[in-house]
Amino acid sequence: MELKILLFVHVVGICSGLREVRIQIPTAVKKGDSAILNCWYDTEGDLLYAVKWYKGGREFYRYAPNEIPIFKTFPIGNLTVKKSESNATQVALTNLELDAAGVYSCEVSADAPSFQTACVQDTMNIVELPSQGPSILGLRRKYRIGDTLRLNCTSGRSKPAANLTWYINDRQPLKPHVRTYSPLDTNESEWQISQIGLQFLVTHEHFAGGKLKIRCSASIYDIYWQSTEVSFEEDRAPPKVIQYQPAATIVGIDYLQPPPNFQTGQKKPDGHVGVKADASVTPASAGQDQEEQHPAYFQGLPRFSRMGCCCCTDEPSSKVEPRTPENEGMSSRHSDQIFVTDRSCTDIITLIILIGLIIGFGFLLSIVVQKGDVYRIINGYDDCGNVCGRVTPSHPEFQCPDGKNGDNTKNPYLKITMDGSGVKTRECTNNCTDQHIVFLNRCVPKDLSETITSLINKLGLDNFYKEACRDLTVAWREIVYLLLIALGISVAILVAFRYLVQWVVYMVLIGVILVCIGGSTYLWFAWYAEKKAVEAHKIPEEDSSEQSYFIYAITLTIITVITLLIVLVMRKRIALVMQLFREAGKAVYAMPVLLLQPIYTYLLIGITVCAWIYCMLWIESAGNIYKNKKNHIHFRKDSIVIASRWYNIFFFFVTCEFLLGCQHMVVALAVARWFFTRNKNQLSLPVARGFCYLTRYHLGTVAFGALIIGIVRLIRAIILFVQNRLKHYDNDLVRVILWCCHCCFWLFECVLKFLTRNAYIETAIYGCNFCRGGKKAFQALSSNILRVAAINSVGDFVLFLGKVLVVTLTVVSGIYLIQKKEGLHYPWIPIALAGVFAFIVAHCFISIYEMIIDTIFICFCEDCEKNDGINRPYFMSRGLMEFVENSKKALQYANHHAAES
Repeated sequence: MELKILLFVHVVGICSGLREVRIQIPTAVKKGDSAILNCWYDTEGDLLYAVKWYKGGREFYRYAPNEIPIFKTFPIGNLTVKKSESNATQVALTNLELDAAGVYSCEVSADAPSFQTACVQDTMNIVELPSQGPSILGLRRKYRIGDTLRLNCTSGRSKPAANLTWYINDRQPLKPHVRTYSPLDTNESEWQISQIGLQFLVTHEHFAGGKLKIRCSASIYDIYWQSTEVSFEEDRAPPKVIQYQPAATIVGIDYLQPPPNFQTGQKKPDGHVGVKADASVTPASAGQDQEEQHPAYFQGLPRFSRMGCCCCTDEPSSKVEPRTPENEGMSSRHSDQIFVTDRSCTDIITLIILIGLIIGFGFLLSIVVQKGDVYRIINGYDDCGNVCGRVTPSHPEFQCPDGKNGDNTKNPYLKITMDGSGVKTRECTNNCTDQHIVFLNRCVPKDLSETITSLINKLGLDNFYKEACRDLTVAWREIVYLLLIALGISVAILVAFRYLVQWVVYMVLIGVILVCIGGSTYLWFAWYAEKKAVEAHKIPEEDSSEQSYFIYAITLTIITVITLLIVLVMRKRIALVMQLFREAGKAVYAMPVLLLQPIYTYLLIGITVCAWIYCMLWIESAGNIYKNKKNHIHFRKDSIVIASRWYNIFFFFVTCEFLLGCQHMVVALAVARWFFTRNKNQLSLPVARGFCYLTRYHLGTVAFGALIIGIVRLIRAIILFVQNRLKHYDNDLVRVILWCCHCCFWLFECVLKFLTRNAYIETAIYGCNFCRGGKKAFQALSSNILRVAAINSVGDFVLFLGKVLVVTLTVVSGIYLIQKKEGLHYPWIPIALAGVFAFIVAHCFISIYEMIIDTIFICFCEDCEKNDGINRPYFMSRGLMEFVENSKKALQYANHHAAES
């Protein structure tokens, strides 16, 4: 009976306990304001054990009636709890900062007998409200029936971006008339600027009420609403601002209601296209009345630009000038279509040619394999054509005079002797005599070996190779550690490029200027001192260096002046180089998989090198059998084998360039997609998508570039071959001509590689073929030639310094790790090997960084070419917009209002 009573009490205790635990948290709170977080519960008679509040899983407030003190707070960032207004059912937060946004949880625990715990949660957002209402841009003085009205509405900076809505005569327009853009990131505490476009054909219905009214409303959750309205009379009065009404700033539940069609809650406009672009917008004129009501808005703008011209500027500039939208008749949606996603296969003919080259090489290789034996090179063969250490098929038409068969499995070594008449005899033997030593399956005479050994001893290289190999065996762990250190330093260098590149560039420029000025000063002082010495001691003029110092001083002074002028003229372009480094750092941070591309590429190139060497051995071993005058069997190369030799070289060049081109194309596709996507958070596997685009559409374009570069490299190889053949002939004229041809083709190859890389970038953006991409790249580069010069001088030198820094730090680390290592004969050998590995690692990473910079630069030029920043917003970041002509005043305006706020 007692057991039943206890069981009944226990069941009652379980069925009772916590009920209806509810939480009420404001959806959004203005930055700097206070908020009350409520948590209601019903313990149904049980005692309360504790109420705990969490933010993101971390406790910051506790109410425990059975503990002393009853209230406890725990620090989390800038979160401040006001204890005087906090109790068992609510917690008061004051002076809320942006980091206070997040998920808040209320955990209620009951005491005995139930010991139940319940937890509920909700989200609170912290909002930075705009300092000004929305601005309507792009207004004209007059509109007639049939005109196309194009407007942009821009909100002030806020966090999050305001939700913008158009109204035409108090009605929302049709969806096709609205142009939606993703919020623009200002890079200032994650503030964003909202933009929305409007474009429609003006009709009689729009003036049915006598005036055409356009209103743009901005809202953020349910705490902010502002609107700007303009009206027009048909073909008479200029645009006039009817009102710039301040919105009802809504806090809590005591707020003024916005218009009935005001939508609460923070909604993102439909149809967003990709990338967050950091940008500001240059406002067009909104009429004389707008200027009178908002003089700060127009302060500092030239009068002509206020009238709606986006190309006017106060000073000559080197910045890219975008096309003016007024005369193009293009809708703003075109700015979202720069990166083409609807593509087709490009340069199919060159891809077919490459496949034909592969088939042709396979055909030639099959013929070479029939005529050759790779072991003829590895093991050698005797005078009967039999390979040492192997069984060789007999040749009925060529019988060995000694009657030897083709089985040399027991005779693995080749011995070459020479009789008194100078005739060489080759035979396979099972061992070498005491007068010979074994080297690469050959019996090498000891006198030759002793000569080499004597030379090695004289050079101090006795036992060097054995000791060096022993050192590498002892220090292999340290070499691996140094390789990992080089990898880490390379990654750190790439991160530093994003944040510290300006200091590196300034140090380089200041160093070059100081060296030029200091050198010039020294030479002038030296010339003056030499001149005085000649005058004082009557030294003959032919014995002094006065004239030499004078020539040197004049030359270096001219170089110094030219350098100063170049730095002065190129200062803005150098600033662009620094900004491109920052943008490349952002791209690497957003797509770290890009850093793995060199690993795949150089692994495939290594496999290609091994295959090329293997094919080369087959080709060099191939030939048609014949007997010389001494009845010795040899193998003579016919035209097919000789052609195969050059074909193998050409195919190797093309394959290596094709693999490198694939890497460049994948990087260009990923970076271009990243650049031309407004909302970067919407990017989905850009590198993988780039690889898919490459394999599906653009293998032919890469093959085109690889083929033309391979042809040029083959021509250079032929010139080198001819030079080597003619080096024994005393003909200086031919030698000079060949040397000039080789230099010209080397320069042509460098230019061709540069243009090919940029053609790949244009193909990655537009999906065009190689020739069209090369034409676009040439136009973009030629119109920005000074910028290109800055990137390829200052930028390349900074990248070179990055490689030097990686190697230097790795070598210094190696000295620290290896100097105390015992058992080493030559500590510098593992250190030098680690330095070589460090340079290879640094080159792999920095070559990717270089391609990213080139891609961002071309994307920047195309963005300026296609967009104007007003009717078609830029994709580029705010930092890059500083180098666009018509964004200068907008940036000044944004900075002015940032200072005011």
